[in-house]
Amino acid sequence: MDRSICVHRAVFVLIPCLFVFSVSMLVERRPPLATITKSIDIDAPVEKVFELLNDPKRVPKYAPGVTSVEDVRQSEQHIGDSFRATYAVLGLHFPMTFTVTGYEQPTKLSTRFEGGMKGTWLWQLEPRGNSTHLTTQMEYEMAGGILGKAMNAMLVERMNEKNAEQLLENLKLVSEATP
Repeated sequence: MDRSICVHRAVFVLIPCLFVFSVSMLVERRPPLATITKSIDIDAPVEKVFELLNDPKRVPKYAPGVTSVEDVRQSEQHIGDSFRATYAVLGLHFPMTFTVTGYEQPTKLSTRFEGGMKGTWLWQLEPRGNSTHLTTQMEYEMAGGILGKAMNAMLVERMNEKNAEQLLENLKLVSEATP
């Protein structure tokens, strides 16, 4: 058999295999989660701010777009506690379920959430005298596969950034105003 025919056959077989391998690597490799990290100083004791964050019924007072909180389940252990919040965006309502995954009173609270987005939300509180330095970090991915990721890149991530900033400002106002 002519050597050039063997090379052509090998290339003919290898190229589709390399294509399938490359596509499978892209599909299996998950893109990094979108991450939003924000901080604020609050003129209120860390215990007071933590208490507010740990009370799901008070979430609508400071979280932009949250219209209701239901199915609150709390225990003495805290890990596994959950609630469902409904977000209203552009006239649409999206239920999100939050489950506590970490609880270190009064310095750390973390949750997992699922719904139109899924991911994790971490709250870290640092006492500074009679004040609190609060840092929040949300890592998430949009539902909807490639379309959801495209929407996130174009619109949702900027909206989530602004909502996170507004949430912290609202939380500061509520924490400082509540006796």
